[in-house]
Amino acid sequence: MDVSREQVATLDELVDLAVDMQRSIAAMQAGLDGVLALASRWALSAAGDADGADITLRTVAAELGAALRVSGRTVQRRMCDAELKVERFPAVWQAQGTGRISAAHARVIIDAGVHLDDAASRDAYAARVLEFAEEESPNRVRAIAARIAEQYQPRPLEERHADAHEKHSVWVKDADDGMAELGVFGPAALVHGAFERLTRMATTGTEPSSAPGLLRTSTGARSRTSAPTSRWICC
Repeated sequence: MDVSREQVATLDELVDLAVDMQRSIAAMQAGLDGVLALASRWALSAAGDADGADITLRTVAAELGAALRVSGRTVQRRMCDAELKVERFPAVWQAQGTGRISAAHARVIIDAGVHLDDAASRDAYAARVLEFAEEESPNRVRAIAARIAEQYQPRPLEERHADAHEKHSVWVKDADDGMAELGVFGPAALVHGAFERLTRMATTGTEPSSAPGLLRTSTGARSRTSAPTSRWICC
């Protein structure tokens, strides 16, 4: 590619402009997180007691949702996420607020370290991961964060797996044009096995009822949908 010095200089300016804009966007998103976290705190303080907290949170979320033109449920979820970031990962929030990392980086770091209950361990973990996050993409940071978080886990993997297993579930999300998505949360080996089996069924046309090891969700996992149609997972 043959380009002039002027064209190279223009490209450099565009790159710098894009970087500056991305940093500004990250800072604005962190600012919104701060506002949502404050709204969550206000709702809890206004509720007065635990019984009224849920209603007050929904009311505040509905008010914000109407102003932001999004659903109240979406706002309530974002309020919870914002409070988690601000309260438990302040260094991550501050790094995003200064534009050092993006919202995607922050989400990856928090997802990997959310199970660290000790504040000192959580802060140490965040500080180490942020060093990489400032130079790497969110996808690369995800693997790094998982490895570093594991070093600060006080409980062995076997105990954490047993706790996580209690949350196993299966759900269906309807889509357009008569389609739907099937989701499963469960032991990795079983989920990957179910994926392989369903892939073979799709290829060969085998019916689920003829494949061993498949049970209805009513006996194998909690379903997040009340639809009457049969749903299957590998158990």
